[in-house]
Amino acid sequence: YLNELYYENEEVILNNYVKKKNLIKEKTKIKKIMFIYDSFYMGGVTNLIYEWIQRMKDDFEIVLSCYSNGSQMSKFENLSKINLYIYKINVFESNASIDYHNYLHEVMLKEKPEAVFIFGVSTFLPSIIASLDSGIPNIYPIANISYYEIFGSINIGKYLRIFSEKYTKIICVSNAVKKSLLNLGVSDNKIDVIYGSTIDINKIKTFDYNDTNKKIISCICRVSKEKGIDTLIKAVSKINKKKYDDFEVYIVGDGEEKSNLLKLAEDYNVADIISFLGYRNDIENILNKTYISVLPSHHEGLPLSILESMAYGKMVIATDVDGIPEVIKHKENGLLIHENDIETLAKYIEICLDNKEFVDSMNYNAQKVIGEKFNIDICIEKLNRLLMGE
Repeated sequence: YLNELYYENEEVILNNYVKKKNLIKEKTKIKKIMFIYDSFYMGGVTNLIYEWIQRMKDDFEIVLSCYSNGSQMSKFENLSKINLYIYKINVFESNASIDYHNYLHEVMLKEKPEAVFIFGVSTFLPSIIASLDSGIPNIYPIANISYYEIFGSINIGKYLRIFSEKYTKIICVSNAVKKSLLNLGVSDNKIDVIYGSTIDINKIKTFDYNDTNKKIISCICRVSKEKGIDTLIKAVSKINKKKYDDFEVYIVGDGEEKSNLLKLAEDYNVADIISFLGYRNDIENILNKTYISVLPSHHEGLPLSILESMAYGKMVIATDVDGIPEVIKHKENGLLIHENDIETLAKYIEICLDNKEFVDSMNYNAQKVIGEKFNIDICIEKLNRLLMGE
């Protein structure tokens, strides 16, 4: 009922908030930060929030609120030094509804954070309204994908634009995401680019691990439509199996498309080559036995699975969409294809299977760029500077 009431009167409600005077933001030291997300489901954003909190909880008081629970909730419950609030504990991995803003308002009044980080399309509107009602002086939406005026069924582009004077900065995880916001009409001075990394290159443990005679091609991602796994399956079907009989494909992750993709692999006669491993907590072992990684996504902000593969010294073949070309430089540290380009993906896989020296050179460059540009230390340093007003 609240959702229906809100969307029937959206223009009136939003105009009232937009017309509110901006808070006078005094330069006070930020001591407490609140993170807001929709649910603890498995995915790159969940991992990003976890690693950011891990790195920041010794320097700041941390509050975390999610709309519902999910498969990764226990990770956050076991974190020390954070105050955790979950609105709908018995709802599994659900998108937030507009009524969430009342709950957030109560939490904010209790905890009194000086800054909020807002993640997730569905949490943006409840979070921004609650933040304004609570007088939060520093509001930082995190833009992790390229946004449009309407994203799915949510007017996220509109919300980002019309509230642009109400938040301190939008943090974009790539320049491609920033470009999408500029195209929506958000002012450049309201945007900062901080590459959203979770990779600590100093903690990466590489070792020879191969319990099979096959060359392993890994695709590590949420098993959903936007990841383009169907493109990979169709590309594998075009590879000459008589000539290239020494490889296997691992799809690592879970999601709503798994049953459809299993059937697709059977329909294209590659079910004996492609293994769906589901969610794994031994990604280190998977990557250390990987020959190359593939991610044929339709859209990405800054895919953490690519950063992770490259950190382990594994080149990636990926689509040239959104933030991916900011990480992968074609034929320097990996290979890029156009979206849905099945033929080129098949050709590039064959080139890699044929030429280990080429793969080795790409692997070296891939790991090097992560250490120089995408290490989490760089990310956290920029976040701290932003919070200090530098």
